This record gives sequence, structure tokens and C-alpha cells, in this order.
Amino acid sequence: MGPVSLALFAPGDDFYPTLDSIQYMRHCLTISELIRDYVTFHIFFAEADLPLGNMPQTEEEALKWPYDCSAMFAPYDNLSKSRLYKNKNKISLPINVGRNVARTSANTHFILSADIELYPSLDLINQFLQLVANNKKLLGGKDKPRVFAMPVFDLDSNAVVPDNKEELMGMYDMGFAVPVHAKSCSYCSLIPGQDKWLAAKDKHRLEVLTVVHRYSNMPFWEPFFIGDNSVPEYDERLSWDRKSDKPFLTHAPGPKPFDPKGNRMETVDGKVNYLLKEYDENYGINDKCEI
Repeated sequence: MGPVSLALFAPGDDFYPTLDSIQYMRHCLTISELIRDYVTFHIFFAEADLPLGNMPQTEEEALKWPYDCSAMFAPYDNLSKSRLYKNKNKISLPINVGRNVARTSANTHFILSADIELYPSLDLINQFLQLVANNKKLLGGKDKPRVFAMPVFDLDSNAVVPDNKEELMGMYDMGFAVPVHAKSCSYCSLIPGQDKWLAAKDKHRLEVLTVVHRYSNMPFWEPFFIGDNSVPEYDERLSWDRKSDKPFLTHAPGPKPFDPKGNRMETVDGKVNYLLKEYDENYGINDKCEI
């Protein structure tokens, strides 16, 4: 068990059902005490989408927001996606803003930056802290910055999230678990030394399997990793629409559809091409790297 820093995008009228949902989770569930102890919520939105009405101005006011545990449905179970302010106004999810908000608001030194649908393996925190405590040279320092990347898997719609690698490998062998984005962008989230990782037995402790760099034969790698706030922040001008924004992680069960030929890609690709020119001008061109 460890602390969770959760960023929630709630523009305009979406703010109030979001706050209702937070209060319901903090007070009305069997695990509410754990949520109050371990989870911090950080709501964000653009200035142009400021919520109307009696919006709480301080953390204290937000924590006093009323809630109803006797309601027939939880606030988040009674929402229509089509009625959300975000969707009615066709606002893209600024996922990199959310990632930066959650990361910089975390109260721990080490941070696993991950999307909410990604589930880490059990006891990851203790195993990771033991790894770095026993191998302090792994931390690198300012002159040798590094992060600790983990393999990520997509699960079949009917699969149960595995507790450990042994269970995960059983699902992998039966085709119920595959490396994330294996069908849509296999090179984005590939596992360096995949065959070696798959063959390695679960020793119930973390070890460094291999050391790689994000260039040469891995220029498009977008790993999820444990690092700290010395790692550069995500570029907030990129949104989730591009899908190019970032022991093991498993993705929430079910397919993750993505149409690379969708209409929204035309607009997003134009923005990305503009940013690439800016990066080249500011940082120069490195033939080993890709964005």
C-alpha cells in the first residue's frame, strides 16, 4: 500500500459531479478510510472553463463539500458521458497536464507516473525501495540521470488482474495477456530484452534486467517508469488524442481501440509537426533520437 496522487480533468460543469464523486469515495465506500489515508485528488481545468456557481475556494471548503451515502447510485455511476461538459464542448483530454499535476503534487521522492487504468504488481513499492537501498549506485545522480522502466501488458476483457508474474505468465501463455499496444504500436511500449524478461522466474524481488537508452534501435519507446521530479515534465501541448505522450504493469481488462486513420489525427499531426520543428530549433538534431 502506498500514496496515490490523482489528477482529475473536470472543466466547467464537470467540476461538481467530480467533487461529488470524490466525497462519495472518501466517505461512503468500505475502503473509504484507505482512500482518505492514501489518495490525494487534484482537479484541474483551463481558465476558460472555470466552473460556474458556488465553487469551493480552499482545500478546507472542498473537504466540507456535502455528500450522501444513502443515495441509490454513486455519483460516478449515474453520469452520461454525452452530457459531460468536456464532451459537449469537444475538449481534448490534456493528459500531459494531468500527468504533470499528479507528479509534482506527489509527496514522495520516487514516483510511478502511470495512467489510471494501469495496475502495478503487488508489493511493488517495498520491492523497489529494497532494490535501490541495496544498490545505491543505481540512482545515478545528476550527471547520470536514469529511470526504472517496467513492462506493461494488455489483458483480455474477461481476465482477472494477476497478483504476480507467475499468474501473468500463465495468462500470457494462454493469450489472455499481451504486451501493451502490441497490435496498434508495438514499438511504442516494447519490452527491452523481452524474451529474457519472459523467461526470468519470479523471485519475489526486483532486479535490473537490462539497461537501455531511448535512441538507436528504440527511438519511439514510450515506457512507463519510476523516477523522481528531476525528470523533465511532459510537454503539455500534446494531448491524449495522439496516443504519443509518455516489476510490471497490467492494463485494465478489455480492448483499447484506436483508429490511426481517424479524422482527429489530421489536426493532432499538424500540431506535432509544428512542435518537432520547434524542438529541432531549440535542441538541434540528433540522428539517434526520434519523437
